[in-house]
Amino acid sequence: MIFIKKNKEPVSFKEWKNNFKKATYKNLKGKIKADLRNSLLEEQGYICCFCGAAIGVVKDEEDGNIVILQKPIQNKNKHNVRNAHIVPQSKAPQLSLNYNNICASCGRFINDDEQCEEHCDLAQKDSILPITPLQKDCENFFSFNIDGTISPNINKSKADQKKAEETINILKLNTKDLINQRYEIIRTFSDSIEKNPTNIDLYVKNLSMKYKDSDGINKYAPFFFVALKAFNLR
Repeated sequence: MIFIKKNKEPVSFKEWKNNFKKATYKNLKGKIKADLRNSLLEEQGYICCFCGAAIGVVKDEEDGNIVILQKPIQNKNKHNVRNAHIVPQSKAPQLSLNYNNICASCGRFINDDEQCEEHCDLAQKDSILPITPLQKDCENFFSFNIDGTISPNINKSKADQKKAEETINILKLNTKDLINQRYEIIRTFSDSIEKNPTNIDLYVKNLSMKYKDSDGINKYAPFFFVALKAFNLR
């Protein structure tokens, strides 16, 4: 989890709310909902607000594999993005259309394995999070271990460690799938450092920043902060 600095809400979303004073999140559909989702994706660099996984368009490869393309969602693109309400709608319905309470989370997509473990927004449901990505210091509550697991930061107070543990449990951030993905990122980063140890500062700089791909889309590398935290480089 890293801090998400909220930008201005999409003009179309703001105008829609102004034109329909009694609108609810359930009324949000079509282009307006797509504009909202893509605005969230852009400000987060196309990674999940909770775990840091890649989010965007889902592409089915010919070999049967599934690839997540970190790019805006258009028309009826299959995608793995959920509009997550940081404070659940059931707890604060008045915030259901508040842009500052909505972030983009990873989620299931069509044909996904129904037996996979739910995590992030799917796991949060109606729970209140002790720590959220809207807190500037949220990242410091957690430690990422070289085996891919996440745990409370032992340098924090007992009370803060409890908050971190509760957040991890609510979002189920230690599911097998997430552990495996984090481990692969950490292992790849470790291999790069071992091959070119003199370039570590460059690796850290490049991994810490959004980068522009060939389509001009600014995004983060998935789980970028995990590798850096695992080696105490962030």
